Amino acid sequence: MPRNFLEIDRLLYFVLSVETDCHLVPQGAYKLTTKHEVHRNESFTGLKPIEAFSIQFYSHFRNCLQKDKQENLEMDDAIFEKNFLDDAFCDAPRGCWSVQKDSTKRVAVVRNLQYPGYFAFHKANSKVFGSFYCGEGLKNAELPFML
Repeated sequence: MPRNFLEIDRLLYFVLSVETDCHLVPQGAYKLTTKHEVHRNESFTGLKPIEAFSIQFYSHFRNCLQKDKQENLEMDDAIFEKNFLDDAFCDAPRGCWSVQKDSTKRVAVVRNLQYPGYFAFHKANSKVFGSFYCGEGLKNAELPFML
């Protein structure tokens, strides 16, 4: 039976879009097990300060969308790879991520400019990282023209 498009449907779509496009983790924070399952890496001690403040050391926590990453996951030696998730620095448009230091210069704050209100953080040399979204529920579709 057909039904009208409701606000809850729009909200679900937006939440899934934010999770797919934005959810970041530091590289090495998760590992691939021999059963090809993703688990938290117990030996992760955090990114070095120079790495923590560079978008090149962050990955998307999602099913891989990049072709080269998908192909690498099918290999037997994929469990030895530290960087098996999609790279955040490859996102389009270039420059959609902003990495800043907090006042202590130990915590990296990563913002997505396409989804204003999305923040990820990582304390250098520690296991502390996370992310959250606190915004209006609107995507900045004009970002490519602003960069």
